[in-house]
Amino acid sequence: MQNITVSDWKLIRLTVDELGPFRNGKREFDFFGIEPGASDPFAAGPANIYMVLAKNAYGKTTVLEAIFGLFGLLNEKPNGRFSQFSATGQAQVDIRSTWTIDGVSQDVLLSLWTGSGGPVRTWDHEELDTVAQTRNWAKLGVSMTAQGLSVNSQTNELGALFFEAMQRSLGQAPVELFGLSQNLPTVLYFPADRRVVAPAEHYAGDAARYLGLSASPSVQFRRT
Repeated sequence: MQNITVSDWKLIRLTVDELGPFRNGKREFDFFGIEPGASDPFAAGPANIYMVLAKNAYGKTTVLEAIFGLFGLLNEKPNGRFSQFSATGQAQVDIRSTWTIDGVSQDVLLSLWTGSGGPVRTWDHEELDTVAQTRNWAKLGVSMTAQGLSVNSQTNELGALFFEAMQRSLGQAPVELFGLSQNLPTVLYFPADRRVVAPAEHYAGDAARYLGLSASPSVQFRRT
């Protein structure tokens, strides 16, 4: 069993198709900063603050729900818009991160997708070099079936390694709030109507579960 430490977790692209108002082909959203005067749109690198700006009914909530739904498939109990067998549409999120596997560090592009037999959006060698800035491409496809969560046959070795590490980590709480916290990727989602929703259950003395967080001794996240 290999141990993984994951750091420098940065969202760089979301691709959706047949979701919400996005019905006329695939739509891509890049999450890169802006470098004034630069001709290269990726020169600034991934941004750490994003603004989703559009008119009503133009897909803002769909974008946020797609990100939340993809990560939601990796929960102990899958949730989000893709957690039902009847879910339609395709989505893929691409994340640049640093993985340390058994003491050896490497930059990795993780593509997590659902609703498609293979990656919704592929990366050629040139894009891996210039945009992702790594040739290590971890591919992980997951979807709900009548029997439960299924891993896509196009998932590669790195993607399977990440998925297995996530599964081993389910239900374990973070050990601290900042620094080497051992957190797994977490999406905090607020409903589009801005309600404050009371939790269905109260977890006295268990703040991690109350907040919907999980962690692991084998998969660690640290601030860089």
